[in-house]
Amino acid sequence: MIEEIQQIKTAGSLRAESLSLKLNESLAELETAKTKLIMMEEQIILQQLTVKSLQDQRETQKHGFEEEIQEYKEQIKQHSQTIVSLEERLQRVTQHHKKIEEEIATLKVNNPAEEAEMPEELPVATPLENSTKEMACDHLIDDLLAAQKEILSQQEVIMRLRKDLNEAHGRMSDLRGDLSEKQKRELEWHVTLVQQQSRELCMLKTKLAQMSTLVEKKDRELRALREALRASQDKHKLQLSMEKEEKAKNTTQKCDISVQIEPMHPSVFLSSQEEQSFSDLGAKCRGSQHEEVIQRQKKALSELRARIKELEKACSSNCKDHLNESFLELKTLRMEKNVQKIIVDTKSDLPTPSRIEIHADSLSNSDTSSALEKSDKTDVTEALDLSERLYLDMSRTLGSLMNIKDMSGHVSMKHLSAKEREKVNQLRQRDLDLVFDKITQLKTRLQRKEELLKGYEQDVEWLRQSKVSVQMYQSQVAKLEDDIYKETEEKALLKEALERTEHQLSQEKRFNRAIRQQKVGAKKATSKMDQEREMNKETSSKRSQSLLFSKPGGRN
Repeated sequence: MIEEIQQIKTAGSLRAESLSLKLNESLAELETAKTKLIMMEEQIILQQLTVKSLQDQRETQKHGFEEEIQEYKEQIKQHSQTIVSLEERLQRVTQHHKKIEEEIATLKVNNPAEEAEMPEELPVATPLENSTKEMACDHLIDDLLAAQKEILSQQEVIMRLRKDLNEAHGRMSDLRGDLSEKQKRELEWHVTLVQQQSRELCMLKTKLAQMSTLVEKKDRELRALREALRASQDKHKLQLSMEKEEKAKNTTQKCDISVQIEPMHPSVFLSSQEEQSFSDLGAKCRGSQHEEVIQRQKKALSELRARIKELEKACSSNCKDHLNESFLELKTLRMEKNVQKIIVDTKSDLPTPSRIEIHADSLSNSDTSSALEKSDKTDVTEALDLSERLYLDMSRTLGSLMNIKDMSGHVSMKHLSAKEREKVNQLRQRDLDLVFDKITQLKTRLQRKEELLKGYEQDVEWLRQSKVSVQMYQSQVAKLEDDIYKETEEKALLKEALERTEHQLSQEKRFNRAIRQQKVGAKKATSKMDQEREMNKETSSKRSQSLLFSKPGGRN
């Protein structure tokens, strides 16, 4: 038993040392993990600030680009309106030119017929018709000149608009180039940030898994420590009970002396009564009855011994008091039963030989009772020795487990005087105080560790919330990328619209050139018409002169 107890103690000490080492390692790991978590929190806060600043910059850039795009759209609308108005004017001018050309063609067609008809008519009507025709031609010439001026002004406006469109196109291309480079850089930077954040999230997930495993290990270790504390508390209670037993040892010794003396006094006291009363039992306890009584006494003794052994094994608080009280109670009960039997049996008178036999039986019973008392005393002393050994072993194990080197009460109180026992009791009280202080320190440490674990759990929850915020930032980045893609598409559409307007302007220029060429042809035609008119006037004047000259000659 002692070897097993020592083995258990050594195993417990080794376990306690391993648990203490594991606890120290886990505390160091927790501190490192906490520092890492703090660093990661600071990095996340910095990243959040950078993301917020980038978002603000993007919003400002978006507002600026939207305003510029709206301005360009308004300019394009104005240019398109002016282009439409100019196209309408050009159509009107072209229609007017066509009308003028048709009138000129009709006049060309009608002039030879009129010239052929002019000689047939009277010479008085020719100057009036010529004046009206000249007025109509002058009016048409003025209209042509005004139309040419309008066309020139429209060409100037078109050139200005073309310059504005070219400048706007250049600005748009510059802005597009600048925006593409900036957006590429920003996208690359955001992609790198997202990759870094994903890596950090993976690292945090691994760290969280490690922390969860560490927390589980620490929970197990804390449970083991709690069990060890409970065991130490139980052992402490046993130590207190053992101290009470040691304090009551003097009283037990006195009780043992009284127990040794008591069977002599009742035997002497009862011998006279037994000589008188057991004479009545002699008749009854003859033969088999006497043997039955002896067997009953043996059974009672065996039961007493079994109960004493059970009480020794239990080793509960106030073990010694219970043993003494049970032992004395059993003796008193047995003596009371014997007295009651004697009182009941004294009523019947028996002859003297039976009394002599009963006296012999009483002497044998007194011998057996003294032997029983001696065996009980030896059992009690053995139980006390065992309890003292257990107390010493328990105190040593507690000192080794809790690293208490100042425990000086490891001395047996078996062969010590009263003063030395008092000193040993004081030392044991001091050891108990040290153990109590150590247990309180361990309790405070456990409470601190539990608080640290709660703090780590809060950090884990905060990290989960930060993960959700990172996902929100990623979704916002994706939305920004979509917005940038939409802006690029809008810019491409604007570029296509500008190209279309440029194509329309080039077509209008060609049309204007054709109109100019037509105007030049019309001018040439008008000059020819003027020459023909002058020639016709000269011919008409010559004819009139020839007619004038011919008339007076005919009269003569």
